[in-house]
Amino acid sequence: LDASLTQWDELSFPIRNSTLRGFQICPVNNHRKKSDTQNWLRSPFMKLIGRSRIYIELNFSMRECHDLEDTICRETFKIYYAIANNGSRNPNLDENTFTTIDTVAAEDHFHPRKKGGSYINTEVVTVVMPASVDISSTGIYIALMDEGACMALISLRVYSIVCPSVTDSLAVFPETLTGQLDTSLVKVSGECVEHSRLAVPHRSLHPPVFHCTSDGKWNVQTGTCYCEAGYEPDGLKQRCQPCPRNSFKCNYKIITSMHFTTTCIFTILSLGSTYLRSIHADCGVCPTLPSAPLKLNVIKSTIHPGVVRLKWKKPADLGHCRNISYYSTSSKATTDHSNSTFGKCNHVIYHPSQCTSDTPHINVHNLHGRTNYTFTVFAINSITERHYSNSISAIKTGLFTIHQKASLCCFYRQSFFVLDTSGVAVTFSISKYHPSTVRSLHLVQANYTSVDIEWNPPSYTNGDQVTYRVGAHQKEQNESENSGIEAPHTSYMLVNITRTRLTSLNSGTSYKVAVHAINSAGKNHTPPTNHLIQASQSTMASLYLQSYLVRAFCLYIIFSLYFFILIFCRFCFYILVCIKFGKENIFLYPVHQRTYVDPFSIGPIEPHKFGCETDPNRVSIGKVIGCGEFGEVFRGTLTLKDFHGKQSVIDVAIKQLHALCQPHEQIDFLHEAKALEQFQHPNIVKLEAVVTASRPFMIVTELMANGCLGMFLRHQRAAKRFFKPVVLIRMLYGVSEGMEYLSKLGYVHRDLAARNVLINKDLVCKVADFGLTRQINDHNTCTNTKGGKISLRWAAPEAVAYQTYSEASDVWSFGVFAWEVVTYGEKPYWSLTNQQVLQAINDYRLPAPEDCPSVLHQLMLECWHRDRNARPQFSRVVGRLDTMLNQRGMLDT
Repeated sequence: LDASLTQWDELSFPIRNSTLRGFQICPVNNHRKKSDTQNWLRSPFMKLIGRSRIYIELNFSMRECHDLEDTICRETFKIYYAIANNGSRNPNLDENTFTTIDTVAAEDHFHPRKKGGSYINTEVVTVVMPASVDISSTGIYIALMDEGACMALISLRVYSIVCPSVTDSLAVFPETLTGQLDTSLVKVSGECVEHSRLAVPHRSLHPPVFHCTSDGKWNVQTGTCYCEAGYEPDGLKQRCQPCPRNSFKCNYKIITSMHFTTTCIFTILSLGSTYLRSIHADCGVCPTLPSAPLKLNVIKSTIHPGVVRLKWKKPADLGHCRNISYYSTSSKATTDHSNSTFGKCNHVIYHPSQCTSDTPHINVHNLHGRTNYTFTVFAINSITERHYSNSISAIKTGLFTIHQKASLCCFYRQSFFVLDTSGVAVTFSISKYHPSTVRSLHLVQANYTSVDIEWNPPSYTNGDQVTYRVGAHQKEQNESENSGIEAPHTSYMLVNITRTRLTSLNSGTSYKVAVHAINSAGKNHTPPTNHLIQASQSTMASLYLQSYLVRAFCLYIIFSLYFFILIFCRFCFYILVCIKFGKENIFLYPVHQRTYVDPFSIGPIEPHKFGCETDPNRVSIGKVIGCGEFGEVFRGTLTLKDFHGKQSVIDVAIKQLHALCQPHEQIDFLHEAKALEQFQHPNIVKLEAVVTASRPFMIVTELMANGCLGMFLRHQRAAKRFFKPVVLIRMLYGVSEGMEYLSKLGYVHRDLAARNVLINKDLVCKVADFGLTRQINDHNTCTNTKGGKISLRWAAPEAVAYQTYSEASDVWSFGVFAWEVVTYGEKPYWSLTNQQVLQAINDYRLPAPEDCPSVLHQLMLECWHRDRNARPQFSRVVGRLDTMLNQRGMLDT
């Protein structure tokens, strides 16, 4: 600092056990009556070198002035700056040459009579370079000007803030100076790290981009680099490291073949300006076969000897893939011969489905006794399914087992490579057992002296030939139905099929029948269920049955005529009432179906055409709860009258058209009412009534206690009351169902946002505000030909560029709406200008909010696909959200 021409004195200050050089000035002893002296202190010349925003930090102390009555004393000083091309010529120290930055005042003052305490003040001021200054070649002077203060300047530091060099998403971003304003975002392109590159060498593909904020932090990163062939990213995505041995090494249009492996292909899908990698949707860069399942155990059933459960644990290595499934194979050998070979066992039944399982267990039924079984369970991931399909087919056909490895030719070596890598086997034996009980014995046909009975074979037969022992005897009058049939007068017969005829029975007499299944191990000792059967009675019983059927048919005819006459009389009564009250064009429609009316293709709307028209005297208006496009929204009540004349009062929301409306606003207001009249869905706000026969026009809808969803979420965030992710997804699920309903009717909402969604006390969300709703044409689109405002932050690119709307544009808006919900009402794209928002829509997407499940943000990104044909339909959005609600584990990532 240069103080040679002023009264500033340079001296040393003891600070924290060290000595600092500084400057001080104190005109207390001069006893000046007027401050006519300006004491300047100037810095040396400093080059800007591209800095458009610099910071000045001052550490100083200042004396109190209240006891200096005869001296001009001030407790402030000024700080200035001056722009110069070079430092060879010193600028004049005056206020015409220098520009004022700020007037600095001390917060803490010292006094000679005060003891102790720290009176050092710190002040930081900001200097923003004017746009006309060439910051690359010019420099700056900093100056202080005192006009009577008693102070000491301990230090003055001039600095700027930079975003440090960082490596992210396999790209290196250099150290970058911050922008000129607090809201400035400096766009910086990165360079791919060693052994990485952009997805494809295409001129329209943008390099990775980071944005440097004014506080020196990186934010809003877009784009990424990909590791080249033979390399995969490390855990932090800061470098590309070689793939491990025996792993697939994929690259753009490159085929890599290895021993015991098959082709691995990398493809690029070009969709607009977005490029997707599609090696395997759930695998990393270098996926491999999974290792074998762990701890394969056999749990035998204590109830059914022919049933076991195979249970295992997940493999230690999933092969860099997220999803894993399992496949089971079986082979058998009888225990009668020591040298028996293993063969196929097609009789085995797997539960719940065939041999495949997504869970680490499977039930096996219908195992035979006196048999050794070997079950092999191997893990399957995307690599197994894609590149070892022939091996899986060979294993599934049962052409060989794991015991045959040494005797097979090289054709099957790849299959054994899969078994050795991903399979584990277990061998166990099933002892000889009796067949299970017979199931579902029932009467097939009954004659006067004989009956035909039939039953289902036992569930488990032990693999032997089964013979059935049928026992029957006449039921005594006092005999219990549950007592056994083993009695001296019981008749038995042996049959080899599951049907037989019992003869020589007495007509109208009850018989107890039971069937035992018998194999080489004998019969099941569990008593079978007894069944009562009866031979047909005499012909009089048949005549009685016929007369009963005739009487039943006559009653049916009488009741049918009665209901027909009742409906006809009601129809006539309705017509007479309509004629009496002057109604015209009366049509009766089924109550379960609403007739579709296109509100945007009809002529002028006559008030009496509304089916829910009500008397304005039944509408009571309360306080204002909001302002809509056409007027105010009030809270109020509606008096309803049922068919019997009984009155009831419900709370409603009343949208009232303002008195000074334009003709086209009146038509749009009535169009909205006509559209609402057709909608009937639990997630669409319900229309209760309209008032169009008198002024002012009113639309009366159900009242949603919590009001606008956006405002509700912001209040929750301010109060720090946050919901679990499943609650937010349930809100999104309800809105998506409402939007799916609109799209099936052929409507586009065009203004879906949190401000246009209402929420009730049960946190049920309903779509509202249909002022911009339109019907789509034969091309599944509609075009805004009337101009007007557009919700830019929620609008799809085609809606902004061409004013074209479709279900896909509503899906884009739903993605932004979902981002609003997860951020608790945060404004999309924050404080960016409209021009910056337009650029954001084209170049990058909104980042994942804090604590947002990855599956939900992935759904948002799909909704924001630049190609509208690639966006999911609302039916698919509903399905995805339903899966998240049913599989809560997905929300933990």
